Amino acid sequence: MEFLQPDYCLRVAKLQSLLQRQGIEALVVVSNVNLLYVCGEVFAGLAFIPREGEAQFFIRRPQLHPESATVHYVRKIEQITEYIDTAALRSVALELDEQSYSDIQRQRKLFPKAELHNATALLREARMVKTPLELEQIREGARHHIAT
Repeated sequence: MEFLQPDYCLRVAKLQSLLQRQGIEALVVVSNVNLLYVCGEVFAGLAFIPREGEAQFFIRRPQLHPESATVHYVRKIEQITEYIDTAALRSVALELDEQSYSDIQRQRKLFPKAELHNATALLREARMVKTPLELEQIREGARHHIAT
């Protein structure tokens, strides 16, 4: 995952471990706060995290990174079917508590045979335990706060 720094690879691995434990095949991340958690950046698009293998990032804008095996530039989210066999998936976690009904229905159509799961609790569980980079960022923020 050349797109991700080492700490973010740990986060993706943690999410994949939770997916395996819950028997879910894939996770789709679209909210800004969770995209920031997963890859350290906010962008218009989504992150697709399979239970096993590399995470895929589908970005509409901004187009800051070179396109690669894991970074794809798309005009609309429906284009992920050009890169992933979404029809073969049987269980997918979506951020059901974080999106509008129309966005959820649009994503639902991408996974016609999949049972939907709510990813909100899974993402919150992953974010509870901090990685070394997160701990350092918290400490750095506290140093700035003390200095102020």
